[in-house]
Amino acid sequence: MRRWDRRRLIGLGVVIGAVVVALLVVLIALGVLVLPAQPAAQVTVSSVHWTLVQGSTGHGFGWFGPSEFNYTYPAYPVEVPPGHTFVVVWTFSNHDLSSHSIVSISAASPFRFVSSQPSIVPPLNVPAGEDSGLLDLTIQAPNDGGATFSLALTVTIT
Repeated sequence: MRRWDRRRLIGLGVVIGAVVVALLVVLIALGVLVLPAQPAAQVTVSSVHWTLVQGSTGHGFGWFGPSEFNYTYPAYPVEVPPGHTFVVVWTFSNHDLSSHSIVSISAASPFRFVSSQPSIVPPLNVPAGEDSGLLDLTIQAPNDGGATFSLALTVTIT
């Protein structure tokens, strides 16, 4: 019976290592083994800037409050996968003595307004004195992963 000396053990180890490496190369070439993909860099939405195109009450105030305002900390910043949608919630009140309609919503590029819940098509009627209106706006994020943007939304009220 032959004895396993150090030289034979090292040789056997080299052969086994070469077989394992060759097997891994074949499995990678066949697509069986793949390296995990790096997750796409997120789009950061730093804040939401609102512009309301609206008339004024008899006291000179906007029907739905200030015509410009921002959503910032603590709700923002948020991170969104590039090209995916996310929801911005708008809580509003109609301070006028007449009903008004939300007729359009737009998002400035590179964002895109997708839809609202409830829908503004046909225009969404908001009764006089409504103090707990709520709209969920679905917005599509830009495809520029790793970038930071402020979302600008314009709401037109008649």
